[in-house]
Amino acid sequence: MKREVTQKDGITLIALVITIIVLIILAGVSINLVLGENGIITKSKESSKDYKVGKTLEKLELEKSNLYTEKEGAIPTVGEYVQHLIEKEIITTVDVINIEDEIKHIIVDGFIFLVEKEENGNIKITYQGEADGKPRIAIIKVVEIESNSITVKVLASQVNGGTFSYEIKNITEEETEYTAKANKITENQYKFDNLVVGNEYRIQVTLENSKGSDTKETSKTIKTKVIEVENIIMDQEEISLKEGESTTLVATILPDNATNKNITWTSSDEEAVTVDSNGTVTAKAVGSTTITASSNDDSSKKATCYVTVTGEQSDWKLLSKIAKAIAQDEQIDYTDTEVTVTVDGREHTIEVGQIYQLKYKGQVKDVRVLGFKHDELVDKMSYGFEADYAGISFEFISGISVYDSRFLIGHPELGNFWPGSSNRAVGNTLVQNGTTFSNYSYIKQVRKPYVGANKNQTAGWTEDYLWFLSVSEIYGKWYGIYAGLEDSNNLPDGKQYAFYQSRVENSSLSQANPRLGKACTNDRSADLHWWTRSPNSNRYNDNVIYVISQNGSLLQAMVGATHRKNEIPGFAI
Repeated sequence: MKREVTQKDGITLIALVITIIVLIILAGVSINLVLGENGIITKSKESSKDYKVGKTLEKLELEKSNLYTEKEGAIPTVGEYVQHLIEKEIITTVDVINIEDEIKHIIVDGFIFLVEKEENGNIKITYQGEADGKPRIAIIKVVEIESNSITVKVLASQVNGGTFSYEIKNITEEETEYTAKANKITENQYKFDNLVVGNEYRIQVTLENSKGSDTKETSKTIKTKVIEVENIIMDQEEISLKEGESTTLVATILPDNATNKNITWTSSDEEAVTVDSNGTVTAKAVGSTTITASSNDDSSKKATCYVTVTGEQSDWKLLSKIAKAIAQDEQIDYTDTEVTVTVDGREHTIEVGQIYQLKYKGQVKDVRVLGFKHDELVDKMSYGFEADYAGISFEFISGISVYDSRFLIGHPELGNFWPGSSNRAVGNTLVQNGTTFSNYSYIKQVRKPYVGANKNQTAGWTEDYLWFLSVSEIYGKWYGIYAGLEDSNNLPDGKQYAFYQSRVENSSLSQANPRLGKACTNDRSADLHWWTRSPNSNRYNDNVIYVISQNGSLLQAMVGATHRKNEIPGFAI
C-alpha cells in the first residue's frame, strides 16, 4: 500500500508539472526554455528523481533503525542489513552486488546505493545513481602509503570490461588540476610513484565501459609517509678543550632515511662553550657545558656531549655548584674526606687535599680542599635554601701578600689579635672588591671563632671571607690555658679540618711535621713561616702569636716590625 501511495504522488506531481508547462507555452515562453538541457521539463524530471531518491533513502534508513532495535543496540554487519532488506521484500538477492564483505551495491526502486561500514562501525548508505548498467565506483581504497608513493585499489560494480584512468594532485603544493598518471588500463589497483615525502594528495579515478563512465575522488586527502627520527648518536660523549680551542662534533640521525634530518645545536653555558649550526664547538672560558644535538622532527630525540674547558685556573662555577650540593646533602658532615654529589645530571667526586687553581692578583695560585660543611655561614640563605655550613673550605698552599708588609698587625689591647688585625680587614676587602680573586663571586662569608690575646680577654666570632687558620683547626688540640680540652668539637678557636686529621695524628704541637710545611717565600725579608690567627693565651699582654714553621712545628712569634711571616689564608664557597 505504501509503495502505491508513493507512485500516485509521483504521477500527480508530473501531471501538475505538464499542466504548468502547457500554460507557460500558451503564454509565449520558448520551447528551448521548456525542453532544453536546463529547461523546465528537465528540471522537473530531476526534481521528481530527487524526490524518489529521498523517499527511498528514507525507507532504507528506517529499516536500518528497525534492525538496530531488533538487535537491541548491537551494530549489525552489512551482510545482516542486506539480509534484513531481503526478508522485508524491499530487495531480492538479484539486487545485491557483492564488492567486499562490508561493501555492497544494492538496487532499490531503480536506483543503485552503496552500503558500507564506516570506521566507527555505523552502516552508511549513499546514493550512487540510476541502475542503468553504467559502471559504479564504490570506494577508492588506500592499500599502502610509503614516503614517496601511494597505492590505491578501486572497488566498483558493473565494470563489464571497463578501463580505469588514474589522476592525482598535490594539495600541499596547492595544485588545482589533476595530473593523469595512467589512462585506460584494466587494473583496478595502481601505485603512484615519485611523490614528495610528507605531502598531502587527492586521487581521482574514472571507470569507463560501453555503457558509460563513473568518476570518483578520494573523500580525504592522503599524506605520504613521514619517516620519523628514532635516535641520534653523537660521535663523542665527553671532550676536554683548552681555552680558545675548537672542534666539530658529529651527530648522526637514525634511521638514515628519516624524513627530517635537520638538527638544532645548543650549549647549556655559552659563556664557557659556544656551538654553531654545524656542530663546531669553541671553548671560550674555563668551565663546563653540555652540548645538545636535538632533532627538529622530534625534540625529545637528542644526543649530548659534555665539554670541559681547561685553562690556567679551575672551573669555579662548577665547584660552586658542587659546594651547593654538598651543603644541601644531609648525609655529609665535616669529618668526611671524600664526597660524591650530582650536579646537572652528572656525578662529581671531590676529596680533601685535592688541588685547584685560581688567580690572585693576576697570578695563578694553587689551593686545596680542607674539608666539607666545616665553616658556619653568616647568611644561611646564601645558596637559595637554608644551610648552616659552607659546602667546601679551601686554603692556599703557598704564601700570598694580603697585607703588603707581611706583618700581623693586631691590637691586643683594643680588639684581640685576630678581630683587630689589619691583615683580616684588608683580606676581606680584597675579596669584596672583586678585582683580586678570580673566584670572588663564589666566596662565602663565614663565622670564625677566636680566643683572647690573654686570659683576661674573652673569646668571640668574626665574620670573614678570608682568614688565617687557627691552631686547633690544624692540630685538633690546644695548649696554654685551654690545654687538656678533650672535646674537639668545642675547641676554643675552631674544630679541626678533615685535611689535617691524618697529617697531625699523634704528633705534639712542637714536633716537626714536614706534612704541615707550605711553599713559603722569603720575599720582602719574610722568613719561611706562616701565620695562624691563634695567640699564645698563656701569656699576659704580650704580642705573641703562633706560627707554623716550614718543617711543620708550632712556634711563637712576636707581632711587630721584626717578624715578617707568610700569609696563607683560607676561604669557603
